[in-house]
Amino acid sequence: MNYCENCHIVTRASRCPVCGGKDCREVREEDFCLLLERKASDCAVLKEFFAGENIPCVAMPSGDGFRSSLGLRLENEKLFVPYAQLERAKELVRALADRETERLRDQVLQHADALHMAPRLARKLAKKWKTEDVLGACKENIASARRIEDGGRRIDGPGNGHFLFCYADGMTLCVDSESLEILSVTFS
Repeated sequence: MNYCENCHIVTRASRCPVCGGKDCREVREEDFCLLLERKASDCAVLKEFFAGENIPCVAMPSGDGFRSSLGLRLENEKLFVPYAQLERAKELVRALADRETERLRDQVLQHADALHMAPRLARKLAKKWKTEDVLGACKENIASARRIEDGGRRIDGPGNGHFLFCYADGMTLCVDSESLEILSVTFS
């Protein structure tokens, strides 16, 4: 495996697939490798979790620079772990994401009878899916979603709901966690 010292990624290629650099070298066990980029709050949780698992990690602020031009902290962080721990760290992140998906799925499906959507969205989906039971189809997609993520608190609506993104086959459903309104369905 090769390592790009610029991007801190591991690759089988001799050239970095991210920056195009030609100077990839053989990876060493102690090389810190990019694991993921997430919101700073998510990285804080992961850093604490990894400390409990004896996996050293380093976080570096990341973003587009607009926030820093205003004197604000960057909203994202990149999390790096040593190559020797990279696969274990990836497995732990997947396990945590799977656990969070199941928790959120249970939260929504426990109150599935309260799911609702705007009439306009219901008509649009009924036409696309050729079904009258649009809410039933949405429930099925939430139940079978491969991943469900908390996208953060809603600031445009009443209450303290969060955006829940349900990634199902070929579509993403956005649900308000408090009102259980299906806000949007996008197709990939």
